[in-house]
Amino acid sequence: MDIIVPVKRFSEAKTRLAGALLPAERVKLARLLVATVIEQLARVRGVRRVTLASSEPSLVRMAAPFGFEVLPDDPLSPGLNAAVDRAVKRSVADGANDVGIVFADLPLFDAEEFEGILKQHLDGAPVQTTIVMDRLGAGTNVRLSRPGDLLPPLYGRNSAVEYQRAAALKTAEIRLVESACLSHDLDHFADIQAVLKVAGHHVLPPTLRSMLTKWVERDAQERQNRCA
Repeated sequence: MDIIVPVKRFSEAKTRLAGALLPAERVKLARLLVATVIEQLARVRGVRRVTLASSEPSLVRMAAPFGFEVLPDDPLSPGLNAAVDRAVKRSVADGANDVGIVFADLPLFDAEEFEGILKQHLDGAPVQTTIVMDRLGAGTNVRLSRPGDLLPPLYGRNSAVEYQRAAALKTAEIRLVESACLSHDLDHFADIQAVLKVAGHHVLPPTLRSMLTKWVERDAQERQNRCA
């Protein structure tokens, strides 16, 4: 199993939080989220290679202690789907039968839970995909596929539905996984609030917890001031 983690340049990440966070805060959040995911991935057994698909220059230094690779984006083919497609084709060409895509903004990402999902996938059908949807059931936070290039990258609006349709056309077995940890990403301010609501039951890095809490408290204070 090869794992691919697509990562935006930190200066371009989390733009949907621009109304709540300053640019420097969004950069800090993106960096902490990536650090959380790759540190957990380093603990997962059964993974042959982890590739960070990104042109973020600081990732080389972040990935080095774990032996992870960084595959820079192709400037002639920009965008998330192009980056994922390129990385998947590279893994398959290098002999990977199973390939997983893990998003880099999962604050509650847990190695033990992911390893369990991975084991079930590896024990599954010859042609299959495993999908962990976001908490709203629309996006795709984790996708595992056998063969690795079974499905094209379809990230965008309602990607979870699009992947299920594409898999059905390939008569592939589809496994939908509900995950208390992996279904939480951070795209909108409501996602931050949702993570903090369940954080007491899961491992959330202390620095990340403190930062998210500060932002929620600041937002509440600003709302109160506007209403005063």
